[in-house]
Amino acid sequence: MLAAVVAVPLMVAAGGAVDLAGALALKTELQGAADAGALAGAAVGSDRHVDAAESFLAANLGGNSSEDLERSSRVHKIESAQGIVTVRLNQPYQTSFLGLIGMESIPVSVLARAKAQKRNDACIFALDPSKVEAFRLVNANTFRAECGIQVNSDNARALKIESSKFFSATTINVHGGSSVKQTLLPQPIDRSPVVPDPLAGIEEPQQKGKPCNFTALTIDSSSPATLNPGVYCKGLTVNSSAGLVLKPGVYVFRNGNFTLNASGTVKGEDVLLYFEDERSAFMSNGAAVLQLSAPTTGKLAGILMFQGRDAVGSSVIKRLNTADGSYYAGTIYLPHAAVEWNVSGSANVEAAYTALITKTLYMAVSGTVAFRKPPENSAVPVPPQLAGGGGPRLIQ
Repeated sequence: MLAAVVAVPLMVAAGGAVDLAGALALKTELQGAADAGALAGAAVGSDRHVDAAESFLAANLGGNSSEDLERSSRVHKIESAQGIVTVRLNQPYQTSFLGLIGMESIPVSVLARAKAQKRNDACIFALDPSKVEAFRLVNANTFRAECGIQVNSDNARALKIESSKFFSATTINVHGGSSVKQTLLPQPIDRSPVVPDPLAGIEEPQQKGKPCNFTALTIDSSSPATLNPGVYCKGLTVNSSAGLVLKPGVYVFRNGNFTLNASGTVKGEDVLLYFEDERSAFMSNGAAVLQLSAPTTGKLAGILMFQGRDAVGSSVIKRLNTADGSYYAGTIYLPHAAVEWNVSGSANVEAAYTALITKTLYMAVSGTVAFRKPPENSAVPVPPQLAGGGGPRLIQ
């Protein structure tokens, strides 16, 4: 008799564990259905959010954890407000063993929220994860970006903009916080999600590791000078007062900077400047007018500057100083670089488009700088990885 009395609570305890596991399995199943239903609703226009979520649940909510569970016991509620689709599912799990102590069912409830995510249209990236003032813009008379700005630093002062008289961008997303001394349209959105380096997966130029064509070359000229593509080792310095022409091709810089102390016009069409390691940088120190455009064909079409993967520990500052009338047509990809860009007059106004990916960015603009949206027939293509990604995402 005593054994039978003891066996009942032991059986209830063991069976209760089975019932709890079954309830947990049902919760997992319902959560998956709610998540998918909310995403399905958020993926369509706002006038169809609820209908799309309803249709998805009706067509795709599969069998229950318990075969004999009545479908009528499931209650769902779908709401749509301000672009957010909310799906709630409630369903009791019918117990087998806990009923012996009067618990006929276990309530199971789940909640899912999804929101349509705008396509990330950023063309200016500051990738450093923690730097104070990872992106700083000062003294700009006009800053015009027909695209977005993305700052990945989690610092409370990740973005700083001051003294910008006319400022425009499509979005300003900051993972940390922003410090702005004037009204901007749009206003920065602090605590935005991090957007990883969009070009992290592209291949480096095939010239990596090729032998040097030129070593420690310096060009001093009062007449126009011309450079040919090749591998420039231990630095290239140009001191030309009459201008410089870069012939089309790939220019590799290894163990040394590409330094421009020129005061004339520096032109290069269909060129790619490849800074292979952490000791190589672009240093435009003078008052030259730079007019450079990226390759139009090949795997790296649209890339004007490329910083090699070996430069991950770089501490060399890249300097993009430009005089009035300068432009960089294409994508400047310097993901490990601290970039200083001093603009005198106008910059990029005549470029079909300019994108900029850096570790940190400091811009001092005495005139106008533009980041244009490329036209459909742009001669310099936009790398497809910069097209951004949209679609719905779960927010709860």
